[in-house]
Amino acid sequence: MPAFAPCLLVLALSLSSAGCGSILGIFGSRAKLELTVPSVPWTDDSQNSFDDPNGLGGLRVVLSGAISDTLAASEFPVPPYRVPGSGTIRVRVSLSQESELVAEREVEWALKSNANTWRLEFDRSPFPSGSLTDPERVENKDPNPGCGWFSCQKVWRVDIDEDARNYDDEVLWLMLWMYDGGCVDVCP
Repeated sequence: MPAFAPCLLVLALSLSSAGCGSILGIFGSRAKLELTVPSVPWTDDSQNSFDDPNGLGGLRVVLSGAISDTLAASEFPVPPYRVPGSGTIRVRVSLSQESELVAEREVEWALKSNANTWRLEFDRSPFPSGSLTDPERVENKDPNPGCGWFSCQKVWRVDIDEDARNYDDEVLWLMLWMYDGGCVDVCP
């Protein structure tokens, strides 16, 4: 048996045990990060428009950690970012209206090797869309109310200055979703 045969056997076993993963998942980054707004057909999403100054028109996003970039609302939609299978992503989000800062928060999360897609959604609404967040925690203004829907990882509340809201309970929500291709149940 040639000397490299044991190495080939180990590689073959590694690939077969990877299950849903691909060779890219073993040897390099295969995950992506999408930055978007929720797609909820039954709501009026005018406050989630990147063109509306009373919506997300004044949004600014600064990514650091595993990836680095700075984005203004006028640059959305943006193509997905490639992200590694480990490390941390930090996001500083700010919202301005008429050149005045009306909301700001910095959040972070640890990347996971089994993720193939991360989606960070920006939602200007009274309640974080689609996340199955506990209404009592939202009502009590919990800054990190959690979520209970499949693939939802985190929800962060970003309070908007009272005089910049379109209505009383309006908040800027950041919702983080992780998808793994359906191989493993990743629900918290």
